[in-house]
Amino acid sequence: MFRIRHLAACIACMVALLSQPVSAETRREVVYYGDHSVSLPSRVTRVATNWEAQNSILAMLGYGDRIVATTRIAHSMPLMRKFVPTIQEAALTTLGDGTVNVEELMVLRPDILFSSRALPEAVSAQLRGAGIAVASFRSNSLDALVERVSITGEMLGPDASEIARKYRRYFDDNRHRVAERLEKVPPDRRVRVYLASGEPLSTSGRPSLNQDWMDLGGAINVAESWFADMPYASGTASLEDILAANPDVIISMDARDAEQIRASPQWRTSRPCARAGSPGFRRSRMKNRRKVIISEAFRTAIACLPIASLSGAGAAYRATQAALRIGLAGLARCPGADRSGSMPQPGPFQDRKPPGAYSPP
Repeated sequence: MFRIRHLAACIACMVALLSQPVSAETRREVVYYGDHSVSLPSRVTRVATNWEAQNSILAMLGYGDRIVATTRIAHSMPLMRKFVPTIQEAALTTLGDGTVNVEELMVLRPDILFSSRALPEAVSAQLRGAGIAVASFRSNSLDALVERVSITGEMLGPDASEIARKYRRYFDDNRHRVAERLEKVPPDRRVRVYLASGEPLSTSGRPSLNQDWMDLGGAINVAESWFADMPYASGTASLEDILAANPDVIISMDARDAEQIRASPQWRTSRPCARAGSPGFRRSRMKNRRKVIISEAFRTAIACLPIASLSGAGAAYRATQAALRIGLAGLARCPGADRSGSMPQPGPFQDRKPPGAYSPP
């Protein structure tokens, strides 16, 4: 009788254990920024984002092929398709008006949605109720960028966290290299830059991600103080203010804007356009593109931002390549600057190339 009761008790315990929700044992909590958290499965297999730049972070961390819902630019970008061929099969997370396509996400059931900004609480609650974690991050600075890579890596898992740690070391190493090269360059020998970001008259000042990479590369942003009271320190500048600032270099984030600036009679009085329009300058560039001057310090700063070249969010690498294509001016004045036009040597982060991941240029 005792054995029967003992066996019955064991069976009851087993039934009770088996009836417990499996998800309660397999999920993990990731806390970030001190007061934010997400609940995730032990292994993340499906991710979504409505943030253009986050696509390239996911690709760099080796999770590009796990993106099931993405953004319009990343979905159609040839370069993104090269690194993440499966991106063209992903659904779109937004309806084109900044809202999230909740119905599509509910069908796809990603483990996590990385959002470009905090969603309305009702939407977040609906997604969380369906088992979809929602994470949004700080942005608009280099420090926020590196921090975001680290937090994303932690959320994705140990393999991504290791790549994020290597990226941070690579990033910090490049920052140190840039600082060393710029240490003895006086302010009056640094390049004055105007950045056209999205539209010829659209630009940003301090604080912003664009301001950070110009600081890092030793450039002087002529719009630094123009939008201090505006969100993200960005806005529309007047052509008169741009011409009065007399930049040495105009950088366009978009080839279309570059052509518009070059063709516009109003812009022709600017120093870069006047220099780019001279027959001698054009001929020298056509004969040998390597004659375009770019400083070692600025090129090394570019290498600090590998993910920006894929993202469309825009930063040093993509912006500088735009400047070289336009041919508006060289980017170096400091004595002894490397005038080869070649990119910096690979950093330590480039040793690791996870499948489907993007490694720095």
